[in-house]
Amino acid sequence: MTFASGLTGMNDLPVGVRSIVRIGIAIAAIAVLLATILAGAAANAFPRKTNDLTVDAFRTAHKERATRALKRLKWSMGFGVAGAVVVVAGSFVVLFTDKAPAKPQPVIAPAGGKVYCGVPSAAPDGSLMLANVPLTGDVIVVAKCP
Repeated sequence: MTFASGLTGMNDLPVGVRSIVRIGIAIAAIAVLLATILAGAAANAFPRKTNDLTVDAFRTAHKERATRALKRLKWSMGFGVAGAVVVVAGSFVVLFTDKAPAKPQPVIAPAGGKVYCGVPSAAPDGSLMLANVPLTGDVIVVAKCP
């Protein structure tokens, strides 16, 4: 749902907003699909077969088809507008929603002959600590502690 570089992407949105945007995408896609199908039906794009070729039957059939086509076109326009409104609203949501706060990443670090795992914290002097042990060597960022 990112339309230009620099905008918040789907994975950067908070979980609740992400769900709303996904539902909006599905609704917009369904609305546009219905609009397309109804527009095709309104254009009488589907062939039909008849055995009655009289002028009266031809006139009656075309009046009925024109009435149905007008109703289908109105519904098609409504679904098209609904799809466009959902896309524009979703774009504004993505545009004006801040990124979800980053979760702190745990790290694995050797210190004092032992290996520690957890989320680092700041010491009073500004250095990083892990389990109240100052981090002085290499650290490895992990998804979760083993």
